[in-house]
Amino acid sequence: MLTSAPHSSALPHSTRLTAQRSQRAWCLACWRLLWRSVLCTLLWQAPALANFYEVELAYHVDDGRAQTLAEVQQLPPSAWRSNGSSNVSLGYTNAAVWFRIRVTSLAAFPQEGLLEIAYPVLGDLRVHQAEHLRDPSLAPLVLGAERPFVERPIRHRNFVLPLNLSSGESTEWLVRVQTKTAMQFPVLMHDRAVFTDDEQSRLIAHGVYVGVVLAMLAYNAYLLLALRDIAYLWYVGWMLSFAGFVLTIGGMSYQWLWPQSPQWNLTSLPVLLSMAVLCAVLFHGSLVQIQDHWRRGWQATRILVGLEALLVIAGFVLPYKVAILMAIGGAVICMFSVMSMAAWLAHRQVATARMFLMTFSVVAVAGCILAASKMGWLPASRWIEHAPQISSALEMLLFSIVLAARMEAERKLREHTQQDMIKQHQQWKAELESKVAERTDELKQLNQSLAKLSRTDALTGLFNRR
Repeated sequence: MLTSAPHSSALPHSTRLTAQRSQRAWCLACWRLLWRSVLCTLLWQAPALANFYEVELAYHVDDGRAQTLAEVQQLPPSAWRSNGSSNVSLGYTNAAVWFRIRVTSLAAFPQEGLLEIAYPVLGDLRVHQAEHLRDPSLAPLVLGAERPFVERPIRHRNFVLPLNLSSGESTEWLVRVQTKTAMQFPVLMHDRAVFTDDEQSRLIAHGVYVGVVLAMLAYNAYLLLALRDIAYLWYVGWMLSFAGFVLTIGGMSYQWLWPQSPQWNLTSLPVLLSMAVLCAVLFHGSLVQIQDHWRRGWQATRILVGLEALLVIAGFVLPYKVAILMAIGGAVICMFSVMSMAAWLAHRQVATARMFLMTFSVVAVAGCILAASKMGWLPASRWIEHAPQISSALEMLLFSIVLAARMEAERKLREHTQQDMIKQHQQWKAELESKVAERTDELKQLNQSLAKLSRTDALTGLFNRR
């Protein structure tokens, strides 16, 4: 039977103080490791590559979703908007958006290039290449996350298309996008050889992330079976759900796990996100023993658990756009609620709450940045897209350290408690032996008095005839 960690409020003050100092030392160590890891991550950059192409990206919003290719081609220049970059983020919208991509080769010799639309969960893309623009009767190339993975011309988690240009040559494409997900359209142009080398680096990074997840999963699953502590169960569920969400939004799950299930590929996003938040709330409550420390906080935790359980069910039955917006809103509410409760418990000198707050803040900040990007409040970028992956890997490592620190602190608590109990037992034994000796002396004196009374006359004090 799984149980939570023993409550320590009844321990002696000196024992609790020693344990709190030990946990505080672990807190500082975790904090230093956290910010050093973040600093190293921010300072890391991929090696600079030669830029063989110039990419211009503009977009036009079709609110009625009825404009044809010929009508779009006749639009005046003022109808097209541009943010000056090759990455557009418009948040969630019901409109169809036309993207105009102009690519110019800057190389001194012909290049075998690849055009990458680096957002793998776009629902429906109709790609009108240069020959389609010259002859509108030609059928466009149809791509999207709502279509089977095998239909892609290049088997890649993103949408990758060949585009070969001679030196100084330019071309123009029109792409119509309609999606239930956030309307993000990052365009990258690569030389094929450079893309192959860069893809190897990306796969190594994804492999490292999956390796970290599997290693931490195996370690904490073993601790769950060995210690029977329910906190490890919620932590394992959190790791699995959040890693699944990160891999799905990055296109890896669709490529490797369920390439024939486009519907589940979208449904899994709100479901996995809500399951991850649900397990995180339960993990927080179990780790900081909120039921013992703060009754109102425990009641609030139960409300959050009920909310996320309903959102998990909603992810299966509601339309994707409604489900994902509800899942994002629930995640933001739960993150701020959990951090507020952890801050209050840390103020009340609960060491595990302080440890949780410092470690969870990394995931919370990354999650808020990603949500703001999906809503269109922040410009999309590769750093923002990889923020959940980087932060979750750091979070898994740091929380494993936190759990190890918690386990070490509990071991020291048990040792100090045993030592205190031994000392108290010895003290009780000495007091008992002293009291037994006193009672023995009193009994000896009483026996002597009785013996004297039995030999003498009570009136005269002389020996009686006996």
